[in-house]
Amino acid sequence: MSRNFSWFLRGIIYIPFCFVLFICFHGYVNYKFTQSLELCYSKAAMIDESSEMRDFIGCLQENNNSVVRWYMKPERYYNAIQPHVPCQWVGRWQAKRDKISFAIELKANGKFKIDNGTMEVLSKQKHNDYTEGYEGVWSSPNKETIMWFGGSRIWPIDENKVDWLNKDQLVIYELNGEKTYYQRQSAHIENCPYYP
Repeated sequence: MSRNFSWFLRGIIYIPFCFVLFICFHGYVNYKFTQSLELCYSKAAMIDESSEMRDFIGCLQENNNSVVRWYMKPERYYNAIQPHVPCQWVGRWQAKRDKISFAIELKANGKFKIDNGTMEVLSKQKHNDYTEGYEGVWSSPNKETIMWFGGSRIWPIDENKVDWLNKDQLVIYELNGEKTYYQRQSAHIENCPYYP
């Protein structure tokens, strides 16, 4: 048997084995993390308050082994209490996704709020699939990422990939695979360098 054929056979055996192993690992980690989420969430009265959020994150760190912590990175929740708010994001934006359009204000203190008038229109639409929070905390730990902490959903973390088209336009790739297009509506903050 040639050496190349031998490696080919090994690949046929090991690749599916590694895939199954990864699926099992992923399932185990998600199961353990979900258990600790439920436990920690039941101990926390309100996730909005900074001190309770710190306790919540500490509980997640405490109730997960090092493998689960490494893979799930619960420290990302710190973005909810100490958001990274680059000046390039701050201001009013018009967002469009599929059949919906809404105005959103990203404030320098890390808070976001979707325009009340927009939400009234969306709530009257017959086929409105918009289920996210109308207000909450935003954080952009790096140029290619934005995180939203709004409403009562805490998992999975709403962490989205960002593609800056120019200084006033960007695309956010949502967790469900949809794209949301953002167009700046307000002026830039003075002395703030532009992305990209």
